[in-house]
Amino acid sequence: MSGSGVLMTQESDLSLRILRLEQKLESYQKLHAEELDELRLALAELKRQVLSMAALQQQAAPLETQVRGFAGKGEEPNGVGR
Repeated sequence: MSGSGVLMTQESDLSLRILRLEQKLESYQKLHAEELDELRLALAELKRQVLSMAALQQQAAPLETQVRGFAGKGEEPNGVGR
C-alpha cells in the first residue's frame, strides 16, 4: 500500500471513530434529557401531593378546634349532650 493509501485509511478510521462518538454522545444526551424530564415530573407530583396534604391538614385544624370546644362544654360535636 502506498503512503497516501495508508493516510486515507487512517483518515477514514478517524472519521468513522468521530462519527461513532458523535452518535453515542447524541444518544446519551437524549436519554439523559428524557430521564431528567421523568425526574421532574415525579418531583412535581410529589410536591403536589405534599401541598394537597398540607391543605387538608389546614382544613382539618379548625374542625378539631370546634370538636374540642364542644367537648369542653359537655356536648358532643353533633350537638347532643353527654
